[in-house]
Amino acid sequence: MHFLMPALVLLFLVLAPSAARSRDGASALPASATRKAPNIEPVLALGWQPGLAGRRQLTAVALDRASGRVALGDARGVVLLEPGGAVVGASSRPDVTALAFTARGALLVGTAQGLFLRQENGDLLDQSPAPGDEARRIARLAACAGAVGAATGAGVYLSRDGHVWQPAPGSLGRAEASAIALQCRPEGTELRAVAGGDVWRATLQPTENGLEILRSAPIEGLDPGLRARAVDVLLEDDGTEIVLANGLLALRSPRAEDWRVVRPAVSPGAGLLRVAAAAGRRWLATDRGLFAEDAAGTWLRLPPAGALSAARDVAGDTERVLAATEDGLLDGRLEARAEPEAAMRRAAVLALEFPGRREPAVQEIFRAALDYLALRPEGMRNLRRGLATRGLFPKLELHFQRGRSLETDLDYDESFVSGDLRRLHDQHQGSQRDVAALLQLSWQLGDIAFSPDAIDLSREARAVIQLRDDVLDEITHLFFERRRVLLELAALDPLQDVPASERLRLRADELAAGLDSWTGGWFGQRVPPLAP
Repeated sequence: MHFLMPALVLLFLVLAPSAARSRDGASALPASATRKAPNIEPVLALGWQPGLAGRRQLTAVALDRASGRVALGDARGVVLLEPGGAVVGASSRPDVTALAFTARGALLVGTAQGLFLRQENGDLLDQSPAPGDEARRIARLAACAGAVGAATGAGVYLSRDGHVWQPAPGSLGRAEASAIALQCRPEGTELRAVAGGDVWRATLQPTENGLEILRSAPIEGLDPGLRARAVDVLLEDDGTEIVLANGLLALRSPRAEDWRVVRPAVSPGAGLLRVAAAAGRRWLATDRGLFAEDAAGTWLRLPPAGALSAARDVAGDTERVLAATEDGLLDGRLEARAEPEAAMRRAAVLALEFPGRREPAVQEIFRAALDYLALRPEGMRNLRRGLATRGLFPKLELHFQRGRSLETDLDYDESFVSGDLRRLHDQHQGSQRDVAALLQLSWQLGDIAFSPDAIDLSREARAVIQLRDDVLDEITHLFFERRRVLLELAALDPLQDVPASERLRLRADELAAGLDSWTGGWFGQRVPPLAP
């Protein structure tokens, strides 16, 4: 109970500050506990602004850091926006897959049918890196000062200005590429790319004729199976390299030799599509929305109250982030915001009440989820038992027959009586009705030894076991991630860490919502939300 004392002191300070005074007017609490009670220091928070209303189902977004212009791409073409949000112009080029601004401010538009350079008048000039359908199918674009890269169906192509292209040497320039990242440094340009079922690294050096690759090889130290499932790569400003693969993030800083693999705690079942760095944090674009990583390593969906709109692309700079989603453009900027006193009071009350909260154990949640999803092992055991004893039960057949018969007889005769001749006719009719019922029982006694349906049942049992394991793994992850969040929340100083406590409380409620969905509302009935 020792961890209750700081919360009691803070709650007393917030709700009744005058009671903490001594008779001579001095505060009875230490100065460190009361220093931030009168005023709350402003903190940086991400404020979201409305996106462009006229474009939905966005597939790509790019930001020109020098001018502040924004480019949006969708199935109809590309739209260029001024820094204030006004539309500069639109170009019709369907199936836009990637956008990038070069160091000189030129806009490159990648589509499924080629690579184009936007002219001043809005026309798109074909700058495809090579002939052929595969080379014209652009998957991703990357640009930095002095280098431009394109991941295409025919491999990775490089250029200094976006006009003249050259294929990357070796396997990197011949295998289908799906992602690329560039980072320009004085000593050379670093390249990371996903191509041919592997993740490649290379160092580029500018020359008079273009770019020269000094060395190129698959990255080392990361599991080959993970590299084969990579979907995106990222090079951060500090040199940290990130690989997104199979719902996992693999990170390695410049000073580290080993990779650190983590599983981001996002919405259950979300597919991770893109990783980016902007506005001082990392971002994940998923088919369940946009997620941002805070300083504590917790992933939060932004905006919190927004719909689960799939995010396809992310761009930005140090103070701005842009996300292309199915519902339009998300435009977020860092802004100063002061937390109200009510949030401080709620955080103090939460820190007081959390240690006494009684929440279901993970085993109880397991049982509730299996009951809701009808995945308990007893169901499959009953099926096996029924299949094993099916041969003892006969096959019942009932036959019913009804018949009717009709008979008619005619007789002719003559008779002579007292001089008269008489003709005689006799007629006889008869009918008969028959009804028959047959009950037939047959046994397949061979099914007692082995049933032909046993193989199908075994295949179904393996599928059910795999599904049950996936469900339990997801619940385990959600449950213990929530416990970690709650422990961090209980350890916070609610007066000095108001923004962090608010974020952790929202994160705990988000994880609780995931558990509630897996249990069909069972968890939510037992655990009320933390956020007001």
